[in-house]
Amino acid sequence: MEYVNSCLMLSLSLWTGVDLSAVFKDEDLKDTGIERDSHITVFFSPDKVIPREGMLEKIKTILGDDNNFLENFKTQDRLKVMDYFEIGKFENESDYLVLKLQPGNDLYNTLGILNTGLTSSYDIKSTFKNYTPHMTLAELEPGKAKNYKFSSTLGLILESAEFSVDDLVLSHGDGEGNYKHFQITSENAVSRYFRQKELERDKEYFENLEE
Repeated sequence: MEYVNSCLMLSLSLWTGVDLSAVFKDEDLKDTGIERDSHITVFFSPDKVIPREGMLEKIKTILGDDNNFLENFKTQDRLKVMDYFEIGKFENESDYLVLKLQPGNDLYNTLGILNTGLTSSYDIKSTFKNYTPHMTLAELEPGKAKNYKFSSTLGLILESAEFSVDDLVLSHGDGEGNYKHFQITSENAVSRYFRQKELERDKEYFENLEE
């Protein structure tokens, strides 16, 4: 398999208390549907395979000794979602309901530094004019995201929701939906693996209820 692109992601754990399948109508979901693999993209290289070797050292150099971003993976503190994010949307061939990271907090600032430093270091030509760090909640049919952006049900769920930062993960893609993942850090790789398995079981459970 030939890989043609790369994506560096900050993997997250998202605790909502209530499964998001209670919010979205099945007929409004498209392709990926509800995003169970919560993450924020640090950079996307559409036409270049970025090697994983040496990347962690580059990240440490870019961040400098005074930034404790990587140390947060070890503590995995739970943070209030709405203290850091706001509900937003992107509209294209699909709609995406997202949580946009709000400017002014340490996480936003650090991800901006990493995006700028790594895209420059690896000479990545981004297809986006500006970097907008965000966590996708769901992929939707065109025109449907606006129905959920101001949903009182979703708002109540997110008011009590929490998240934590897990690890940095690099993926190589073939442009046809196939990916290979590499752990750049691995502080929470095992525990996150089992959380993802639990989320997959929850997804199957709710899907079976609807049949």
